[in-house]
Amino acid sequence: MWFLDVPGPVGQPFSGVNLTTDSCKLTWCSPEDDGGSAITNYIIEKRESDRMGWTAVSYTVTRHNAVVQGLIDGKGYFFRIAAENIIGMGPFIESQRPVLIKDPISVPERPEDLEVTAITKDSISLTWRPPKYDGGSEVTSYVLETRLIGKDNFTKIDTDDTLMDRKFTKGGLKENSTYEFRVSAVNVIGQGKHSFCTKPIKVKEELEPPTIDLDFRDRLVVRVGDVCTLQGRFTGKPAPTITWTKNEEELKADEEVTMTNTSRTLCLAMPKAKREHSGRYQVVVENIVGLRKGICSLTVVDRPQPPEGPVVFNEVYRNYMVISWNPPLDDGGCAISNYTIEKRDTNRDLWMPVTTACTRTTCKVPKLIEGREYIIRICAVNIHGVSNPLLSAETKAKDVFKVPDAPKQPIVKEIYKDQALLTWEPPADGGKPITGYVIERKETMANRWTRASGKDRIFPKVEYFVPDLLEGCEYEFRVMAENVVGLGDPSPPSKPIFAKDPIGK
Repeated sequence: MWFLDVPGPVGQPFSGVNLTTDSCKLTWCSPEDDGGSAITNYIIEKRESDRMGWTAVSYTVTRHNAVVQGLIDGKGYFFRIAAENIIGMGPFIESQRPVLIKDPISVPERPEDLEVTAITKDSISLTWRPPKYDGGSEVTSYVLETRLIGKDNFTKIDTDDTLMDRKFTKGGLKENSTYEFRVSAVNVIGQGKHSFCTKPIKVKEELEPPTIDLDFRDRLVVRVGDVCTLQGRFTGKPAPTITWTKNEEELKADEEVTMTNTSRTLCLAMPKAKREHSGRYQVVVENIVGLRKGICSLTVVDRPQPPEGPVVFNEVYRNYMVISWNPPLDDGGCAISNYTIEKRDTNRDLWMPVTTACTRTTCKVPKLIEGREYIIRICAVNIHGVSNPLLSAETKAKDVFKVPDAPKQPIVKEIYKDQALLTWEPPADGGKPITGYVIERKETMANRWTRASGKDRIFPKVEYFVPDLLEGCEYEFRVMAENVVGLGDPSPPSKPIFAKDPIGK
């Protein structure tokens, strides 16, 4: 007769091992007493180390291990397990210590890209990159090993340095001997995997003239604020030195300019280009065998600076002004295409356009109101934008210049039956040059003056033959001077004179 019962406790040891930042693995053994019936399941529960409540984490487990997911990084957990058969569930067995969930630590992976950078007749220089994975703990040092070809074992290279700069020159080597090298990383757990070995390297002096392959053109244009990078590749043995110059002066790295060189690449970078970075850049790659150069003329472009003041009021009248100014000291690296001019009545806040198509440094500002004060602002324009404005002083719209004064009484120098030669003296010009004269005539007994000079432009002469006189009529003549402001007052009339030929003609 068989008596069936629930299983006994699971077999020891019952333990947990941290796997990742959110899981762990539990292992156990079968119960010594299965209760007379095969074990059909294992029940697993968990609780955080700072809590009392248990939570089920599985419902069907038939093997002797399980991975518990969904745990919290940094927390400690207790676990308990019970075996189950067809009769029921046996007693729980609880883990003795909590399992701390964290990123597991191991030795580092193998370092990468172990390369020879220089060979001389008694030394070999090496560089390498860190391992892709440090094992979960920071790498604290590197171990470099070498083997003379023909020997079986690698020998550790003794050095007081931790080699954290990942480069080393092994000296004291025998010329024409051949060596291999390998390197491994070390963390708190221990020494990791070795890197792949270098190819066999023969110790001898290697000479190779420099070569250079640049990624930039002879001329380069960059906007202000953009990233500017001059980079390329080079070779040469022994390893060449890299020197950058700007406008024939050696360039040093600072906050605005960085220089990054590796064993094969060169790079000059300006993260935020400025106008003052414009210039002629040259890189020289040189070793004892020779040198190579690369040149780039860099132009950093921007919108122009404001036009240079002050704004000069060349002419001021009651209804318009003529102004001038100087071009910007810095055109932004490309030609000024035009200027925009605006005006503002000082009694108003609104700026009114004058022109956007001015290509010279002078402009007429029309449509002014006499007696009002105006401010003019001028902006320079290139293909990259519009400058800040240049503002003028407040200036009142009024006639600074005036029409010419009235000439003195004209003189009839010669008289004929149908014409008369009239002469006069130039009057004061009112501040602007006289541009012409207007002659008028009338019969002595008449009241109305008529223009006698027609459309003729009388200047610079101060005499004029008045035509179309009627023989026997008595005439008076007067003269008016004209400038850009307008026509001046008339002179006093000449002495009356009859139109007739002189006696004897």
